[in-house]
Amino acid sequence: MLLKEDSYNNLPGWKNDDLPEALAAFQVSCKWVLKKDKDANVGNDIVPIKAKDWFNVCNAAIKLEKTSKDEVQKFFESSFVPMTWSDDTDKNGLFTGYYSPLYEGSLKRDSVYTVPVYGKPKDLISINLQKFDPQLPERSLVGRVNNQQLIPYYTRKEIDRGAIKDQAPVVAWLKDEVDRLFLEIQGAGTIKLAEGGNMPLGYVAENGGHYRSVAQVLIRRGVLTKESASMQAIRRYVKAHPVEGRAAIHVNESFVFFNPLKSAYTPGTQGIPLTAGYSMAVDRKWVPLGVPLWLSTKRPDEHHPSKPVSLARLMIAQDTGGAIRGKVRGDVFWGTGKVAATIAGNMKYYGTYWLLMPKSWVSKYKKTIVASSSSQN
Repeated sequence: MLLKEDSYNNLPGWKNDDLPEALAAFQVSCKWVLKKDKDANVGNDIVPIKAKDWFNVCNAAIKLEKTSKDEVQKFFESSFVPMTWSDDTDKNGLFTGYYSPLYEGSLKRDSVYTVPVYGKPKDLISINLQKFDPQLPERSLVGRVNNQQLIPYYTRKEIDRGAIKDQAPVVAWLKDEVDRLFLEIQGAGTIKLAEGGNMPLGYVAENGGHYRSVAQVLIRRGVLTKESASMQAIRRYVKAHPVEGRAAIHVNESFVFFNPLKSAYTPGTQGIPLTAGYSMAVDRKWVPLGVPLWLSTKRPDEHHPSKPVSLARLMIAQDTGGAIRGKVRGDVFWGTGKVAATIAGNMKYYGTYWLLMPKSWVSKYKKTIVASSSSQN
């Protein structure tokens, strides 16, 4: 699969976007990449880009302050090339939304709060492949040591049966498994403590298990339909059928661990604050973190959730998610609060995006493609 150049004229709504907001989100990602070793691989097999390929555009971006919309537009047009997939099929994909939820919980277990939110287990090991070779993909292997061998970590079902009760701290207790599941899906959230005050939680690690959508499990079992599948529908089903509901949740082997946060901001996979409406979770197999993406899709109207409105905006790839898989697939972060929950909970529209890649990298990429084609002939 290759990328090919496109034109800004083909980006729907490019002239109308509030680019300074997107620039601010991009500047945050730039601070992340500028801390990397220049030869660190921050791309993937499909988009092989190194940290140094970002250095010039990122240094230029960070210098832009209190810049007008026209100046920001000129910066992106002069520094980046819009690119799309060379394969003419499957250019449309699903775009959803997520937010930082608020749940009731407690620091102590009692008859109401019985479901643990775990911190990172002592025996969980995450191996960053780039620690062994900067040329390897920016990926991690997760597991535990058994008889001097690294083996897969415990599944969700094993964890719920007590496999890590002596290995992981409990950071909070929730009312039910659905609250914890949705907290994991969002990747961050806030616990309204019975003892008083709020506890922001952020992703710290995961067990590396295979993610399976509980909604899709219930659809395949004939419990829900594609049209009726929603967070609310899943919650109602699990409450009405606790045994079957727990079994459906256990099909999802992935399990997320959390840390209390000192500040209330929501961190993404890059470990930086996400920007509501401008940060997007992607599949890193296809899209490297930090890449600006011109998104063309729809979103729910905040006042009339069943009514879609156009969403044409520059987003920054700053997060990932277990459910976000595929060449054209994205999850838009909408922030916190009721409006964010309304938009995120009802967003399920098809659309497409363009990757905005640094011009200097595009020149090298094209030469690589030409050389590769010549060697095959």
